[in-house]
Amino acid sequence: MRSLGCENGLQRVSTDAAAGTKLDVMGRVAELGRCKSLRDLISLTQKFLNGFGISGFFLFELGCPANFLSTVGNLPSELVEGIKANSFHNSDLVLRHLLADPRQLRKPIFRSVVDDHIFSAGYEPPAFARHKEFVGYLHSFKIFDVFYHPFDTCEEKAGSAAFCLWSSGNPEVLHQAVEMLGDDLALLATSFDRVARTKFASVYNRSIRLIVSDIKLEMLRYIALKDISASTVATLRGVHEVTVNKQIAEVKRLLGVSTLPGLIVEAIRSGLVTIDGI
Repeated sequence: MRSLGCENGLQRVSTDAAAGTKLDVMGRVAELGRCKSLRDLISLTQKFLNGFGISGFFLFELGCPANFLSTVGNLPSELVEGIKANSFHNSDLVLRHLLADPRQLRKPIFRSVVDDHIFSAGYEPPAFARHKEFVGYLHSFKIFDVFYHPFDTCEEKAGSAAFCLWSSGNPEVLHQAVEMLGDDLALLATSFDRVARTKFASVYNRSIRLIVSDIKLEMLRYIALKDISASTVATLRGVHEVTVNKQIAEVKRLLGVSTLPGLIVEAIRSGLVTIDGI
C-alpha cells in the first residue's frame, strides 16, 4: 500500500514537473513576441538554450543552397567568412539533399549520422571529399555535431526551413539537450521563425542575404549552370535581351563585381548558385 502510494506520489511529482517545464517553455515563447529587435530575439532564444548547455543556434531556409551563409542566428562571423572563402557551403550537398527531400522532412537529423555514413563509405566522389573537408573545418571551431530540425515556416513562399543547434566540445551535451527539449524544440523553432519573419521582416530578409530577386536569380543560374549567353536567356524567358543585360548589371553591382566571370565566381562563393562537386 505504501509502495503504491509512493509510486502515485512520484508520478504526480513527475507530472507536475513536466507541466511546470511546459509552462516555462510557453512563457519563454511568449517573451519572444515582445522582443524589440531581431538581435534581441536571437539573444533571448540563446539565453533559453543556454540552460540546456547549447552553445548556439541558427535557422536557414531549405530552398537556399547556402545553408551556413544564408542564416539567422549566432554562428561565429569568422566561421561564416571561412565557409564563404572556401566555398564550403557547396560541399554540404549530401546533408542538404537529405534535409530538402520531402520524404525526410519530418525526421530531424544529427549531422554526425551523415558524417559517419560518408566516412565509412567505400567510395569517395568529389561531393564526399568536400564534405569531409568541411567536417574538419567545423571541428576546428570545436563544433563536432549539429542537430537539424526541419519544420514548415509560417510563410508558404518560404516553404520549409531547418532550426539547427550545436554545442562546443563534447557532442554528448548536444545529444542530451535535444532529448531534454523534445517537442518543445518544434515550438521554439516555429515561434522564432514567425516572430523573425513577421515582426522584423526587413532585417530578417537582409540577414539571410535575399539580395537577389527570384527573377534575377533564375537568370543567374541559367548563365552559370548552363553556360549560355544573355540573348539565349532572353529567348528562354520570353523577354528582351536588354532586360537580361540590365539584370546582369544589377546583380554585378549587388555582388560587387565588374565582369561576367567574376559574377559567376561570386555567385558560387556566396551560395546563390550551387554546382555539385564544388
